Amino acid sequence: MPRLVILGSASAVSNWEHDNTHMALQGDSGDTVLIDCGSNSIVRLLRANIHHEQLTDLILTHFHPDHVHGVPILLMHMWQTGRVTPLRVHGLHHCLHRTEDMMAFFTWDEWPNFFPVAFYRLPEREGMLILDSDEFRITSSPTRHFNVPTIGLRIEVKSSGLVVAYSCDTAPCDSVARLAQGADLFIHEATGYDPEGHSRRCAGRRDCDARRRKAPVPDPLPGVGRRRSKRPHPGGAGHILGSGGTGAGLPGIRPVSRGALRGGRSGPAALWNEKRPDLSGEACVAECICSPFGSRD
Repeated sequence: MPRLVILGSASAVSNWEHDNTHMALQGDSGDTVLIDCGSNSIVRLLRANIHHEQLTDLILTHFHPDHVHGVPILLMHMWQTGRVTPLRVHGLHHCLHRTEDMMAFFTWDEWPNFFPVAFYRLPEREGMLILDSDEFRITSSPTRHFNVPTIGLRIEVKSSGLVVAYSCDTAPCDSVARLAQGADLFIHEATGYDPEGHSRRCAGRRDCDARRRKAPVPDPLPGVGRRRSKRPHPGGAGHILGSGGTGAGLPGIRPVSRGALRGGRSGPAALWNEKRPDLSGEACVAECICSPFGSRD
């Protein structure tokens, strides 16, 4: 069964329970797509029973440290362990150009017998095709994240026809609403609301101020819940899984889910907890991810 494994669910501020947000998409063949690389992904992959030799593609959503700083250690590890299989790296020109510059600081062009790495630059437009394999079709759309070009992803599972959307880091914008339209599972960041791109500090201050004034917290993605999925879940338009939380007590996490659920406009929502016993390793895949990837019946 195809699976999507959440390897990390923190924002830029990680802790011992939550790593920076990144995930792995694995098909029945074992071929795996790594989405972002903001930490030592090798360790996280091994904990999910995924070997780095199974990685065929790496998608980088944008050039912020919590999404790309693990790329050098990932490439070095695979090189030092004798990888020869090519790796495809996908992303916007802004991100890939800087990623190559980052690797140049380590003089990786001088590392002998390095395996082939191909960089595929994506136009900053909606619905751009990243990958079309026997198992998945993945497209990208731009989001609004401060002044850094960023993409969200839409994953279609060919065996079931079901769809997963991932907002990545973003402020509310129409392109993300369109990205999520009709999705059976929508994974969105949950660091809070900020019109420029989700600043955690500003979001926390704004949400606390709103609570003191007893004012409503702004809806992070207005209108998404009104768009019904292909197969509506009981009581709503689909599953919403929040990522980007670093633990209890961080302002700006819970209001995202409350806002999304306000008025019964969307389906079940949950905040990801990497250390929750029933949401770790294979169990997390079974409980939160495999239902949209498996049969509709």
